[in-house]
Amino acid sequence: MEANAGSLSAIGRTVTVVFYSETDPWVIQAHVAKGQPIAIETSDPAAVRLQPGLKVVLIVQEGGTILKSQATVTHFSKNEAGWHIDVDAKPWQASDRRRYPRYGFKIPVTIRSVDEREEGEARFNELRGETEDISLGGAWVKSRELMDRGTLVEFRAILSETESVRTLAIVAHANPVRGGMGLEFVEYVGGARKNLRSFLSRAA
Repeated sequence: MEANAGSLSAIGRTVTVVFYSETDPWVIQAHVAKGQPIAIETSDPAAVRLQPGLKVVLIVQEGGTILKSQATVTHFSKNEAGWHIDVDAKPWQASDRRRYPRYGFKIPVTIRSVDEREEGEARFNELRGETEDISLGGAWVKSRELMDRGTLVEFRAILSETESVRTLAIVAHANPVRGGMGLEFVEYVGGARKNLRSFLSRAA
């Protein structure tokens, strides 16, 4: 479902930028400096890793809805406040794992979030769990430890000897009573989507 681009691209709007650099996921908080085409600005030192041609995902959380846009960095420059980044962004889409068929497979998974940075280096908070159900849109993961709603994480699972899944996701729900988290996938890495689709079609 396509979202209202005008309100999402409003000047000053906070947006989360997610991307991979040197095989690790990075998360930057920025704000919209220009609406159409979108330009963002940030003071986060990790922005130095954003270079023209890099693929990124822009994420906005509206209440309980997660909205994302696939984008490519087209221009990058330093200014007094930090960094100015121009992006070529696709239409905003609402992410909703419930629109995909869910399968009750128990798969061991590893989840890690960018916890903090020291001197520009990423540090990760990692936990292990097991899926209670999974789909192309996300998964419910049982775990002794939980992450806060809205946390951006990397989800990894080994499906078979030749297939694995690596995807960026966001914690949509966290339920201590149920002992788990609902994750919505926002960006697959490499051939992960194809691998998961193939696995689900075979195992269903």
